[in-house]
Amino acid sequence: MKILRLAAWGGLVTTILTIVPTVVLFLFVQPNVYAQQNLIMNVTAASEAVQGNPLIVTASMRSLTQVSDALLFYRNSLSTDFQQTEMTLDETSETLRGTVPASYVEEPYIEVYVRVTLRDGSVETYPEQSPTETPVRIAVSSAESQKDILIISPDPNKPVSLDNLMVSASMLYAPASVDKQKTQIYFDGINVTANSVVSGDIIVYSPEKFPMPVERGTHTARVVLYKTDGSEYKSLEWTFFVTAPGEEQQSPFTYRGRGQIELRNENLDNVSNWYNRGDLSLNGNGYGVNMSALLHLTSEEKSYRQPQDRFGLTASTSWINLKLGDSYPAFNPLIMNGMRVRGVSGEVSAGFFHIQAAYGQTVRGINGNLDTIIVSPDSILQVTSGSLLRLNDSTYVQTNYGTFARSLFAVRPYFDFGSHAQLGLTFLKSSDAMSSIGIGNAPNQNVVFGSDFNMNFDHRRINLVAEAAMSVVNENIAPGNLTADQIDTITHSNAGTQINSIVPISTLSKLITINEFLVPLDPSKLSSLAWNVSLTLNYFNTYAKVGYVYRGPDYTSFGQPYIRTDIRGMNFLVRPRLFSNHVLVSLSYENLFDNLQHNRFATTEYATGDAAISYFPFTGLPNVTVGVSSYVNSNPLPADSIYAVNNSTIRYYVESSYNFKYIASNYIAVSFGISNRNDKVLLATNLNDYNVSFVLNSDFGETPLKTTLGLNVNGNKTLQKLLVTGSVNSVSQEVQTFNYTFVTIGASYGLIGNRLTLGLNYTPTFGAFYRNAYGLTGSFQVAQAQSLNLNLNYFGMPGSKDFVGSLIYALDF
Repeated sequence: MKILRLAAWGGLVTTILTIVPTVVLFLFVQPNVYAQQNLIMNVTAASEAVQGNPLIVTASMRSLTQVSDALLFYRNSLSTDFQQTEMTLDETSETLRGTVPASYVEEPYIEVYVRVTLRDGSVETYPEQSPTETPVRIAVSSAESQKDILIISPDPNKPVSLDNLMVSASMLYAPASVDKQKTQIYFDGINVTANSVVSGDIIVYSPEKFPMPVERGTHTARVVLYKTDGSEYKSLEWTFFVTAPGEEQQSPFTYRGRGQIELRNENLDNVSNWYNRGDLSLNGNGYGVNMSALLHLTSEEKSYRQPQDRFGLTASTSWINLKLGDSYPAFNPLIMNGMRVRGVSGEVSAGFFHIQAAYGQTVRGINGNLDTIIVSPDSILQVTSGSLLRLNDSTYVQTNYGTFARSLFAVRPYFDFGSHAQLGLTFLKSSDAMSSIGIGNAPNQNVVFGSDFNMNFDHRRINLVAEAAMSVVNENIAPGNLTADQIDTITHSNAGTQINSIVPISTLSKLITINEFLVPLDPSKLSSLAWNVSLTLNYFNTYAKVGYVYRGPDYTSFGQPYIRTDIRGMNFLVRPRLFSNHVLVSLSYENLFDNLQHNRFATTEYATGDAAISYFPFTGLPNVTVGVSSYVNSNPLPADSIYAVNNSTIRYYVESSYNFKYIASNYIAVSFGISNRNDKVLLATNLNDYNVSFVLNSDFGETPLKTTLGLNVNGNKTLQKLLVTGSVNSVSQEVQTFNYTFVTIGASYGLIGNRLTLGLNYTPTFGAFYRNAYGLTGSFQVAQAQSLNLNLNYFGMPGSKDFVGSLIYALDF
């Protein structure tokens, strides 16, 4: 009778520094009882998170050889859903790196977690347990605290001719505790304050007085503020690109670029592997056109894996933006938001009317294989992986099905009325190509329709946002379309005829294959509908937001595959700024329910609450954030039901960061977090974990020495109740602990006028995971635009001695 339904298709504090050593001495001797080791050791921010600036997040890994691909998921306190972006290998260390866009870095925090797919197809996350409920939280500093130094020229990351080059910055908004006459300025790491002029609130340096010629290429500038007592208050560094004299006059077209080649060897478990990588980035503009190109080639590109190479070409004018190759288009966040598309994408603007579109491949076709022919049916019980394909009554083939190539087309025309309103409509169609592989199973197809609306009032103090989408998925298009007569025959009715009379099946089949594998079969129940609406107010130095989300259990978009479905409920946030913006309070609550279609045994309620207070003194004192979060999930089923849900997690955290001057210019960051999960069902899983982290980065200024000292203490205790079957069923308890600590000690020193920088680092890991890691780095500036970088890493573990080395040549032009 499923076919009959087809007819519906017609219609954290500084004081923690005194207790960290004590905590560490205790935690070093924790027992090692945990056998399983997650590849992801820790996830942290690579630098201070500042509102409105991009943030690089790193994941420390035990090994990278098993990683096929990695994704960074992120959201701020204003978001319900996580967004995703690809993570890349950091060539100088065993880490993965991903960037959170500037637009998402909002006070008081952002939340992130990492998802890694291994080459055997398995998936790991960090945090390992419930990453969406207990993600890694990174405190975000107020952008106001960064405005003590204002860049006047040159503009960051922009080209400037040598004739017009002048480095200048303003200290207009620096507090009274800053002695502006003590301000120092650096050019390419060299202190050039003696050749600079400080006039009032402005410091100016002209490279005409530079001791060596300034060549074409990338350069850096750094301004350092000092307090009246002589201690460092704050510094700001930025980069820019210097073009050759008269370059703009010689040609209306200017360009800059960077090329990099890496040779990398990994000797793991006495198995040596070489990896070769090349990167090229180009930026140019002229004739009213801005252009850029990106190319990443790696020897890890294999036909039996999803693409590892990346390439792209972008050209834009005032009315068109065109991207060829790999791009990550973002349309309606319910439908298309950061999925990699290899093909073409772009946007065309004509006044208030715009149209965005993307077309290309999102998944590469990888063929399956036939492993074993099983003649005796009794041998079927020995099959542990793959699927069985029946040839006849006594013969089966153990089959590993492949992955179909998947293409995607999405288009979003929208009307933009400036700061007042925007209205968009989105259509997406994605389909697996049956002919792309020989051995596969159940190719899919997806169609999504949606709209989005944004309206602002009273100079953006009031903002109304609404987004909606509805999807259709066919979970097996291989059988093809059914005709009206076939539907009538299968259903013993005139259902097919009725559909055909409202909308011809031949027309519907151009959008999606019409057969019994459609989901949902009955769209009238709205099981594939998703929508959300939010209202934000910004008055009296207080930001407030209230919203409602609805995601049907059958909602699916191949352009946004990680969206949470089968939920509905309210959320709100209030964030007042107090005491002249020195204190930020953040209170949020979200209450969600599942079982939207009443097809589960019970409805589960998900209640999440968060309270945080941040102190931004702006006067050289530490920034501090203290907070508590609560996650409660429950349904009304008895505790002994296998479907019962009744658990709560409480998380406390303290984070602090501080810039100070003592012997060197220092940046220190400390954080402490602890969470406890209490599960009240029969087969409960209780979790207790904690994390203490400390990092101290020191720059000795005139002495070309930089040091790093880091500490990260992690503890995890799991108490799991298991059902023991026998003459009388009983419940047993299994306790697993996984406690480990790693320390980072590093230093780098500049030689030959900072043309040669040598670095050493030592990272021992203790506890459940034992490893000694030693690193040697060397960077030599061959010429102002050329560099060689050598990285050698040795990892000593029980039963294993691994070595990773790489040589990188980079050229700026």
